[in-house]
Formats: sequence, C-alpha cells, structure tokens
Amino acid sequence: MMTYLERQYERPRELTQSIDGIIVLGGAFDGYMSHIHGYPVGYSTTERIHELIRLGRQNPNAKLVFSGGSGRPRQQEFKEAPVIEDFFNDIGMSKRQLILEPESRNTYQNALYSKKLLSPKADETWVLITSAFHMPRSVAVFEQLNWRVIPYPTDHNTDLQYVVLPRNLNVSKNFHMLE
Repeated sequence: MMTYLERQYERPRELTQSIDGIIVLGGAFDGYMSHIHGYPVGYSTTERIHELIRLGRQNPNAKLVFSGGSGRPRQQEFKEAPVIEDFFNDIGMSKRQLILEPESRNTYQNALYSKKLLSPKADETWVLITSAFHMPRSVAVFEQLNWRVIPYPTDHNTDLQYVVLPRNLNVSKNFHMLE
C-alpha cells in the first residue's frame, strides 16, 4: 500500500518555471518534545525541511511557507510552527522569507488556513512539499480548495518496488509503524 501511494507523484527533476511560493506541511518536528528539551526535536521526516531550504535558496523571490500547528488533540499549546521558526533562526535563514501558519491540525486545515493567509492567485506557481505517501491526499485537498500545486514528494519509506511478501516479517520490530 505504501509503495502504491509513494509512486503516485514523482519529484520534478527541475523546476524550470518561476516559483511564487513553496509550502511545506508540518510533521517534521515534535512541538511537545521540542518544548520539553528546549531545542528542535525532529522526526524522520525532516527531509521536507531540507528541500524547503534548498528550493528556497534556488528561488530567492519565492515565499517560504510552513503550515503546521499541533496534531496532538490534548496538547494544542505545543505547536510545530514556532519550532521551525527557531530552527530557521538557528541556521541563519532570513526571517523575512518564512511565513508561518501555526493553527492547522490536519491536511485540510493546512490547505484551508494557508490559502486564507496567502491568498494565492490562479496564475501563481506553488510547490507543495510533504511525505511521498501523503502526497496523493494532500494534492487532492489542495485541488478541492482550487489551489493548484506542483507536488514535490519527500521522506520516502519504500524503494518504490512492489514486493509480494514483506522483506521483514518481524511484527514486534515494526509495530511502531502502525502509529
């Protein structure tokens, strides 16, 4: 199933058109753990942040947007957006370029709140960065809200090959993947 989802969109080899904005969906940093430890605590999905930085440097006039509040229903005060702001400050990225959407708790809210914040025009070119398996749902949500985006998948979990039997049937070792 994961392979099927990850194969839906290929990352563009080259973005030749002018980019108006780059939006990355939350899920790279843990707001709660970052608060507890006092520094940005990342998940295994931080590749999306690397690509935001890389594409942002290649497209210096593009708006850089991070959309992510807290996905923890009982801990809404520990949002991800302030963590990414701290991270960007730590690495010397221009605060002028970073636009934060800190209230969303899911993909629909990422798109809805970001659209309200940014008011993208129909002729603008926006790149959407999120995990490869999450891209089909994300693109569908953005399209439902009439926001055309260029999918830029990251954080692959598979080698994009269909395998009849799992290579590792160790259920206890892989139990964490059910989260």
